[in-house]
Amino acid sequence: ASEDLHKHLQTNEESAAHQQARDENKPHQCNHCGKRFHKQAKLRIHLRVHTGEKPYQCSQCGKYFSQAVNLRKHHRTHHTEERPYHCTLCNRSLCLKTFTQAAGLRKHVRYVHEGERPHKCSECGRGFVKLSDLARHQRRHHYDRGDELFQCSQCERSFSQPSSLVLHRRTHTEEKHECPQCDKIFSQAGHLKVHLRTHTKENKPKFECPECGKSFGQAKDLVVHQRVHTGEKPYQCPQCKKSYRQFAHLSVHLRSHTGEKPYQCPICLKFFAHSSSMKKHLRVMHAGMG
Repeated sequence: ASEDLHKHLQTNEESAAHQQARDENKPHQCNHCGKRFHKQAKLRIHLRVHTGEKPYQCSQCGKYFSQAVNLRKHHRTHHTEERPYHCTLCNRSLCLKTFTQAAGLRKHVRYVHEGERPHKCSECGRGFVKLSDLARHQRRHHYDRGDELFQCSQCERSFSQPSSLVLHRRTHTEEKHECPQCDKIFSQAGHLKVHLRTHTKENKPKFECPECGKSFGQAKDLVVHQRVHTGEKPYQCPQCKKSYRQFAHLSVHLRSHTGEKPYQCPICLKFFAHSSSMKKHLRVMHAGMG
């Protein structure tokens, strides 16, 4: 017991010494929140978070900023023709599409080249790039008929048909339909039915990798797979030069630079950068609801 006590005290002493060394390495402390910094200049910049000071003014439009880097970014975006972010896929098709910010490039890749439609109509399943387009579609085709509205008890969203409400509630209850052949899971029985066709003889994979023998249903999937063997990573981040085999992976990576969080929890409305993070959040924080 005395030996355990000695180890415990020694650990506490080492921890305290480590904390002291870390504090000495960052001697400049914020009086408002306690955050510490290596340099006095960094502390001065941080204090603007608490004071609201914005000493940098745009000479073109008069807008103020708390940091010089934000002023430079604003000037490049709004008052110059500089467009440093290039879409590599458009380059290949001689389109030469360019953007002032990485966020614009990331959205362009998602919506134009990957065909992503993040805003889905809960009534008919049609997807839209813009939320305003979805709202216009719903007013025109679903909500302007004077039908009775059926409201979700979990998030108060309303639907013109009870069947649409049933489909929506599965986002809360996580009702699943599992493929008996490959264990893939789907939220709707209709999606599972479409998927099952991939297991019929006429839909068996036809494109085989000469390196490992793995087969694919589409030639484009084989092309992407072969990069595993060749090591080719044609999609490069314009900010940090990191490369990826697929556009989808580059698209996700770009969020680490932009800070964008496009996925929203349908229950508490919290935003997430990745769909997997949102799904984990739903399982942990909203399990059993519905």
